[in-house]
Amino acid sequence: ASAIYGADAVTGAVNVVMKKRMDGSSASITTGMAEEGDARQTQASFATGFDFLDDRAHLVFGANYVFTDDIPLLDRYNKRYVYQVNPANTGPEDGIPDNIIIDFHQFYRSPYPTWCMFEGKAPCGTNAINGDWYQLVDGQVRHIPRDSYTTISNNDTGTQDGGPDTAFGIYDYMLLRDKSEKASAYSNLEVQLSPELVWNTSVGFASSYVLYLIHI
Repeated sequence: ASAIYGADAVTGAVNVVMKKRMDGSSASITTGMAEEGDARQTQASFATGFDFLDDRAHLVFGANYVFTDDIPLLDRYNKRYVYQVNPANTGPEDGIPDNIIIDFHQFYRSPYPTWCMFEGKAPCGTNAINGDWYQLVDGQVRHIPRDSYTTISNNDTGTQDGGPDTAFGIYDYMLLRDKSEKASAYSNLEVQLSPELVWNTSVGFASSYVLYLIHI
């Protein structure tokens, strides 16, 4: 390898390349963001090598740092598509798909107080499909329009296709990519003790840190 340092772009691992000879110094800093203006990635590296003790000793040192910012799920997708058992399916030979893809929401998983009323009573229980759903958002009671979602499974903990963004709940803090920091350093010292004897030692260090958050 031509470099003394490096980061594996596929696995995200930090690799230290055991290079024992290098003359001069080099430094590099690169940074960039996604076209959406987020998801920043920054890499900085430095390496140097030089002789001393009348050219009888040679020291090589290099270091690398990589920062990768997180990408929240809802920054890329405002819908949460999942496979769901088709409630219209009646059997293996009815010609109706066994599963369907829906924009999955769960009112009971909403970060806002959510309840269902049927004929003036709450909760709706098994009448949730015919009830009216409400949420308390910023101190205001909001009615969830029936035409904004389709009920897939009944009762107060049922699921629906579509609905208000406030029903995402558990997906509000999920990440497509975790935030991470990776660093590595390597040093090699070579000393010629005699024309026939060379003493050599190497020291390497690598560290990785990943932050993953989900609020349920």
